[in-house]
Amino acid sequence: MWLYDQTLIYNMRARAYWRFYRELLPVIAGFTMINIALFGLMWSYVLCVTLGTLLGYLGFVYFKSDQFYFYHNLGLTKWRLFEMSFTINGIVALVVLSCLKLLSSLLFVNI
Repeated sequence: MWLYDQTLIYNMRARAYWRFYRELLPVIAGFTMINIALFGLMWSYVLCVTLGTLLGYLGFVYFKSDQFYFYHNLGLTKWRLFEMSFTINGIVALVVLSCLKLLSSLLFVNI
């Protein structure tokens, strides 16, 4: 029974991290598209992972701060949410921007 409870808690937290990241995603995606147009693909990755996550988090704090109670009830702190969003964003950005780089090299387009 104890193992089942721990697995259930782990799954609830994983879903909460993913939900929080999806809340930040529109800001991060918009910021990344602007950076790709202005600075190219490599710099956009660096800026997307660092400043994009921070801007998304600050937007969430400003516009949806009352939703932190949901995460607090699951035992998640703001700092832990930010850490996991940063990690998820790094992984997702690496995959997406690698695919873009591969696609641009196949099409002979220099991004």
